[in-house]
Amino acid sequence: MMPLSDAAKAFLSALASPDAAARQDALQKHPLPASETAAVLPGLAELMGGADRAVAKTAREAMEALVHRSLAPVSGKNRPDPAVRARTAAALREIAAASARPRLVRAHALCLLGFAGDGSADEKALAALENDPELGDDAHMARQRLRSARY
Repeated sequence: MMPLSDAAKAFLSALASPDAAARQDALQKHPLPASETAAVLPGLAELMGGADRAVAKTAREAMEALVHRSLAPVSGKNRPDPAVRARTAAALREIAAASARPRLVRAHALCLLGFAGDGSADEKALAALENDPELGDDAHMARQRLRSARY
């Protein structure tokens, strides 16, 4: 697990707030650079799997927004930063493989991995999860998306 910056800790804390306005404010401002996406993904997965449905929904939205933002092309280039993309994909693989997490959290991580993944490690992880009775279809769809979304 990657160490969290103070900004990342504050972001996760705001998303865990019982105050809807504080959560939405954190979600809309996205104070984190794309390079910190991978570090906050496990924390977002924890919030998504929590008992508070409003917090879980906000964490899901944050995860989706941060992952897609981390895949944005770097200025002056036509592709995302390969190091950021690799760290993001690795964090999503860990979340998807963690059988102790709720199924919906793991399935969402797989969905996002279909966009973020870019390598044989992602192919292998998805292929292995295709045999998982809970996530087989999700892994298959992510693997197909991964194959069609090559840069």
